[in-house]
Amino acid sequence: MATTQQVQNLGQKQNMFLMQKKLQLLHMMHLSTCALEDLIRIELEENPALEVTQDTVEEEDEMISVVGKIARENDTLSTLEPYYNEDDIPDYKTYVNNNSLDSEKYLAPIVNSESFQDQIRNQLTEINFNIELGPIVNYLIDSLEEDGYLRRSLSDISDDYSFSEGIIVSFEKLEMALTIIQQLEPAGLAARSLQECLILQLNRKISKDKSVVNAMTILKDHFAELSTKNFEKLKSLMHLNDDELNDAFLTISHLSPRPVFTADKSLSQVMNIVPEFVIQFEGDDFEVSLASNPTMVLRINEGYSKQFVSNENSNQKKSKDHAYFKRKVEEGKWFIDALQQREKTFMEIIKVIAKLQREYFLSGDQIDLKPMILQDIADITGFDLSTISRVTSNKYVQTPYGNVLLKKLFSNALIAKNGTEVSVKKIKEVLKEIIVHEDKISPFNDLEIVIQLGKQGYAVARRTIVKYRDALDIPSARMRKQVQ
Repeated sequence: MATTQQVQNLGQKQNMFLMQKKLQLLHMMHLSTCALEDLIRIELEENPALEVTQDTVEEEDEMISVVGKIARENDTLSTLEPYYNEDDIPDYKTYVNNNSLDSEKYLAPIVNSESFQDQIRNQLTEINFNIELGPIVNYLIDSLEEDGYLRRSLSDISDDYSFSEGIIVSFEKLEMALTIIQQLEPAGLAARSLQECLILQLNRKISKDKSVVNAMTILKDHFAELSTKNFEKLKSLMHLNDDELNDAFLTISHLSPRPVFTADKSLSQVMNIVPEFVIQFEGDDFEVSLASNPTMVLRINEGYSKQFVSNENSNQKKSKDHAYFKRKVEEGKWFIDALQQREKTFMEIIKVIAKLQREYFLSGDQIDLKPMILQDIADITGFDLSTISRVTSNKYVQTPYGNVLLKKLFSNALIAKNGTEVSVKKIKEVLKEIIVHEDKISPFNDLEIVIQLGKQGYAVARRTIVKYRDALDIPSARMRKQVQ
């Protein structure tokens, strides 16, 4: 009778370790160059086995010679040699960085900007007002949103101010403080609604001709009809003819719905975009490269490597110090390899994108964008969708036509009447062209847009038109209608 024997085996598993390293690598794929610089600095602080070197070629050659001699004396160090040899330093750490030595380096401009709240406060020195209202005025300025609106109710602001300052402030003082702010630039500042914003701007008009008077009446008494562009009702209520209504409407259309945007552009903070990739053209040929890479050249600390070799040759292999040295050296090697893998992955993916969207990069016209999804890149490169998503997320490519967000190069496909695939972005561009050239007095409704697209060979459902209009911030036909 066969007997069952239980055998106990002892082994080590590195599944958890490998999983953690894979997650770290995926995280590095998601990081921008600036964020990666920060990660490298943290790694340098935490891992003494890593160091930054900016040695000259002669110094590097001397060090390589010393390390090579040590490696020949002890094979243990041979596995570390690639991390000393300058010829084998990953490309992402060299100064050339896929460009010639005399290439102009990217220098981020230094922007000295201040918030629009601070610029508003600077204007207070130019007007006279009750100094007792100063703290309330400052509190209201801090309560403004980025577009210049004051969307919180005065009653809520009164409660918060009274609670934070320990002083009960009356509604009348808040109104007085608000009036002071609304006198400042830009016109429409501290408005509590779109209607008030437009009225504040119109009040600044020096001319009080009939068009301005009619526009003010519309804004104050017939704003609901204006919002729905019910021109016939407006003419009936105000006893205006077509020309008079048209003049009033043009006066209103020259006002800004967002007061901060009417002021100096410095009122809004400047976002400095640093592209990850660069596409350069020579005729019809183009070259893809990384725009900027970490400027620090990493290597394994020579002292650590010698201590590691010394421990290997002595009886200290099982000591805690040796285990510490070994772990830090291995982590340093992995980090350098991970950076190299990151660059390799980035370059493979951007090259495929550039090849698939070649016509777009040559023209800069979104109509030339071809249908492209993450799966298309995965099929060519063999990378996981998650990896491709991380590489293309919040990354920009520098082109002759400006910086382009990589995610905007992706779109689904529609089948045209001739059976060819058409990018959704191309359909949207055609839709915008139809809207631009339509009769403004009698604009196309969604069904008529479907017909117009059909004439150009694009079969699109009406509900799809509605979705595209919303994505493009194009209002409905009634809201696009203009007076005769």
